Amino acid sequence: MSIFPYEIFHDLDGQPLDGGYVYIGEPNQNPITHPIAVSWDEAGLYPAAQPIRTIGGYANRNGNAGNIYPKSANFSLLIKNKSNAIIFNEQLAKTFFDAALELAGLMAFEPPNVDGFSVYLSGRTTPDDGGQGHFIWNSSDNSANVTNDPLHGIYVPPNSDLTGASGCWVRQYPAGTINVAWFGAIPSGADITAAMQAAFVLGAGQQIIGSLGAYYLTDGLVQSGQTIVTFPKGTVFDFHIPNNTTNCYSMSSSNYAEMTLTGVTIKSNNTGLDGLVITRGVPKFQSVIVKQSYRDSIALRLSGFDWVENMTWQDILISEAGRHPIAFSLVGTGETTGSPFINEALITQLEVRGIGKNFANANALNITFTGIVSSSAQKVSGLTILQTNLDAQAGASVAPVGDVILVTSNDATYGNIESLFIKGGGWESSSGSPPGGLRVFNSDVGVNVLSSTIIGVIPSNWGYGVSVGFRDGDDNYYVENNSGYGRGAYYPPAKTKSDGYSFRAQNGGLLGGFDNAPTAYRASFTLVASGNATIDIPISVLSPYTSNIPIFVTLVHKGYRNSGSTYSYGIYLVSVSNDGGTLYVHNWQLLTGGANLTYTFTASSVTFNIPVNGTLRVTVPGGANVGTGGTTAGAYCSASAMLTPLPSQVTSLLIK
Repeated sequence: MSIFPYEIFHDLDGQPLDGGYVYIGEPNQNPITHPIAVSWDEAGLYPAAQPIRTIGGYANRNGNAGNIYPKSANFSLLIKNKSNAIIFNEQLAKTFFDAALELAGLMAFEPPNVDGFSVYLSGRTTPDDGGQGHFIWNSSDNSANVTNDPLHGIYVPPNSDLTGASGCWVRQYPAGTINVAWFGAIPSGADITAAMQAAFVLGAGQQIIGSLGAYYLTDGLVQSGQTIVTFPKGTVFDFHIPNNTTNCYSMSSSNYAEMTLTGVTIKSNNTGLDGLVITRGVPKFQSVIVKQSYRDSIALRLSGFDWVENMTWQDILISEAGRHPIAFSLVGTGETTGSPFINEALITQLEVRGIGKNFANANALNITFTGIVSSSAQKVSGLTILQTNLDAQAGASVAPVGDVILVTSNDATYGNIESLFIKGGGWESSSGSPPGGLRVFNSDVGVNVLSSTIIGVIPSNWGYGVSVGFRDGDDNYYVENNSGYGRGAYYPPAKTKSDGYSFRAQNGGLLGGFDNAPTAYRASFTLVASGNATIDIPISVLSPYTSNIPIFVTLVHKGYRNSGSTYSYGIYLVSVSNDGGTLYVHNWQLLTGGANLTYTFTASSVTFNIPVNGTLRVTVPGGANVGTGGTTAGAYCSASAMLTPLPSQVTSLLIK
């Protein structure tokens, strides 16, 4: 039995009680003249001399916070500050069982007749279930607080007055941090929707935290105000919403303040509408995963005077998007009533695995302007995307995908792309035949593109066989035909319209820009008569490797055919990234060729895997044939790894 287990005492000025005195005595007696035995432990082995002093608001046991255990359940209690002013005086106090008292027991407890009386809650329903904490009695009218906290995570009314009008128990916690477990939101597999929603309401404008695990949700969550939501990386918000009309996770700040989301996986399970929706404010994402959205994965839906400015997204994984992985929608309501815009946005370390699972013609980035009456007001300005890996077909799209980036203007209205800058990445659209007429960038009539730059991107099938791989709907700028360079081409960079062209691809060979890249790693191996030839490449040497940053590796394999006089080759794009602590590798074949196509390597000829974290293994089958025709045993292959002129985390490997 403990009176105040590690509870903080406050002085008359509200500050932690320092140098105070605690007296415990016989019930209905003066505790100074009628003290009883107290100890620092429940067994009574370590007596505590009275008066017990305080330090920094706590009972002082040799300079550390300590519990106070009285001899009997009933006692008198007197607390004074260092000036001997009375802080608390109770002639008949009672101890609370700090190891057994839970929420129901606290509500059933008879309220004390003075403020400041303290208890320790061992848990919400069971000890140490995350709901534990310290509470003090406040006899003021707390009806508004109790109403706003229906699950009693912070404000706990007594059963004698459930409205809180005559007082309630108030949780003591560090200012500005709310734990969802206080409201009953724990990753147990049970439906904790109401508990999580209650925590998000009370936590608006504060930091909201929770423990690692999967939280089962059957309705949407709304993060509002200047709120910081931080969970351990790998935490899953597991949505099972019984409709396709409610967004799974929404963010909005009426005062356009920062809203932070860290460490969370939003798993929609193909339910709800959009996965993550922002309607106003400054969204900041760190280590966020959005999976299996029914429609769009991450959507900015702005209307009227809504705007988003200075947003940053880092270490983002989107998988199995129902439609667009990223969608920006700007809906104007009139020249004087609303002109939404997006200004200064930075997206880094973005990986997309699968788009268009439920809708055809999906784009990796879709920007739509609607209802716009001004040629300059509605705009997307300063959008920068770095280190992006896009595998459109992962998860099996239900229909062909569309252009990588599509900007549309509905209702024959206006829209502006003032600055778009994309650097680094591999964009793959299909493992089969290239789709016809698809572009890397495409915009409608009515959209004014002022400045756009694409550098160091391998778009694979996109732009393949298209005379205009980058197209501005208004100005119809010319772009070189890149069909001669394989399925798509490497753009090292694409120019802006400052020289009279928009996105003029500067291709300089099979994969322009790679030939002169500096070498970072070399190795070689020889094919064998039977079995497989392998080479293990330390991922760490391929780039300044950081576990949470995707690495893009381009493989060019040149193997001697039977005669040994000519080459056959296969070009592959391989991505290595981190998914929940385990490295993930995905590869696809960009192109094959050679003097004799009978001996060309096929997609199955070269395989890639990660046998242990930190090692990329390349395997080439031996024997009489490789692929459809073959490379004979003993044919020589050399390997060298090259850092490309892309961002520092982007790497290419040349095997020839």
